Amino acid sequence: MEHLAIDHVATAFNTMVLYHDFPSHATYDHDFAIIRLKRNPVPTMRKEFFHELAHVIAHYGDQNQLPQEFNSLQERQAYWISLYLAMPRHIFEPLAFKHQCIATLAELFELPEEMINERVKTIQREQCRTNQQIQLHEQESKFRTKSLQPKQIYPSTYDVLKQLESQVGEENINYEVSRLLRGH
Repeated sequence: MEHLAIDHVATAFNTMVLYHDFPSHATYDHDFAIIRLKRNPVPTMRKEFFHELAHVIAHYGDQNQLPQEFNSLQERQAYWISLYLAMPRHIFEPLAFKHQCIATLAELFELPEEMINERVKTIQREQCRTNQQIQLHEQESKFRTKSLQPKQIYPSTYDVLKQLESQVGEENINYEVSRLLRGH
């Protein structure tokens, strides 16, 4: 997990990390950032580091100058982005499959268990969404294949296509529609 160590990640993002006894905070401009982390147990510090890094990566300006609604939005965005930063899918998923224990994963990633739980849920939602998209694509593909077969279109569809052809001219009809009209 050394690739996900605070110092390693901070260096990769041109960020300096300072440890102190005040609430964690990030200060950043276009090409450099400083994240001040409150001294806490390691899982809490890592959670706060990735949260502040999410602000550095995704946000611009001073949060203190924003209306409360935008501030809340940025906090929610930083929370979700921090899950991806702290547990990149290509690293997290194989370990989650291997260990299948939240406490073990929390120990491996040195993060609070609630972050591990939430990351597992995000991956499950992504997989569910992907499966739904695949099923939808397959259904659309079957429908499209069936509906574009000559002699398998409804007479009313044929009539509409013929009317379209007469209105726009045969030269403006797409190849698939012309093929259907010729094959009927």
